[in-house]
Amino acid sequence: MDETADGTDRQDSPGPPNKVVVGIPTDHPELQQLEAELNEWRSKDDTSLKVLLKNKKDIEALSCENQDLRDKKDTLQEAMLGSKIQIEALIKTNQSLTQSYSKLLEKGSSSPGSSTLLQTNDAVPESTLEVHS
Repeated sequence: MDETADGTDRQDSPGPPNKVVVGIPTDHPELQQLEAELNEWRSKDDTSLKVLLKNKKDIEALSCENQDLRDKKDTLQEAMLGSKIQIEALIKTNQSLTQSYSKLLEKGSSSPGSSTLLQTNDAVPESTLEVHS
């Protein structure tokens, strides 16, 4: 080993010529400060990584919950559409029954003393007597 101009040791290396390895004492204050900073950054990186992983899991859970809610919304919309169709059919049936009842009342009032029983041709059409569950 040779000593350099600044007082540090120089070792000849088995590598290519012109390569100089300089040994720095491990108790050097700047080295200790740099190691402390490096450890601090590693700690921050570890903490950040843990937070990122937790956030990723939270996002995945929220995504699943969001999909479940969308599925429920679709199911409810289908049920609402079915209910709307049933309500429209009931309204048509009600209108048809009201018209038939009005015709029956007109026939009953136009011929006093006549029977108010329905004739076969006055019956409510079967298409308006739908039963919905």
